Amino acid sequence: MLLAIAIAGFGVGMLAFDTGQVPLVSIVLALSFGLYGLVKKNVRLSSDVAMLVESSLVMPFVIIYLIAFSKESMLDYTLLENVLLVISGVVTAIPLLLFAEAVKRVPLNIIGFIQYINPTIQLIIAVLIFKETIAVGQLKGFIFIWIAIAVFILGQIIVMRKNK
Repeated sequence: MLLAIAIAGFGVGMLAFDTGQVPLVSIVLALSFGLYGLVKKNVRLSSDVAMLVESSLVMPFVIIYLIAFSKESMLDYTLLENVLLVISGVVTAIPLLLFAEAVKRVPLNIIGFIQYINPTIQLIIAVLIFKETIAVGQLKGFIFIWIAIAVFILGQIIVMRKNK
């Protein structure tokens, strides 16, 4: 696992060197979501109750923000737009609930590497379907991160075979 982390770190370093900037947003997102997963793993509440508590803690700040900065109300939108807004909340909540349940059942190191699947699919769709370009430096970093994932998976397979 340490080798996989080192390879992934090298990939991030190469990306920073080639682009001339440290991918701070990506690093902060990875760290914050990792900490979120760690907290979720140690919470003894069911996933739905834990999400209710999270939402309740944030709600006062959201209400203050809406009162202070909102320029429109829900009445300014059509029924369809309001329905789509509510549905988008459900579409957002379902993956969060599934993530919370998965974190309780799967080791965090595996969850961390699984998190790379979605951005990879997004990248493939962007490049192949929407004809977006990817810089050479970004591609190098991406390749090293996936080599790290392959090394990690191989290590997990070896550990599982030894434990049998």
